[in-house]
Amino acid sequence: MFYVNDLTDCGENCGPACSCGKYVELGNNVFMSNNKETDGSLTELKQKNIDVGLEFERLLILTNGLNNVYETDLFTPIINALERVTVQKYDETKKKVLELSLNT
Repeated sequence: MFYVNDLTDCGENCGPACSCGKYVELGNNVFMSNNKETDGSLTELKQKNIDVGLEFERLLILTNGLNNVYETDLFTPIINALERVTVQKYDETKKKVLELSLNT
């Protein structure tokens, strides 16, 4: 489940898988039908379930006009503490990670 921001497509293949910011994932569905055993084999569950991943922090993204859950009030105190300990700024670290992922 995605919220589509009012942004122009970043290119011909713009879609939920790209990181242009147009699509924000709000939730997902996980269909649970098997249990993975320690040996790697799968055993069918007697009762199958659907887990809807629609967390509160994802809704905060929309209400606060943010792009990801880490910028919400739930995570900013932790990020601020990590910035003090590591002497790294979140925005600069985020840019470095993005550059690394784009170059691979």
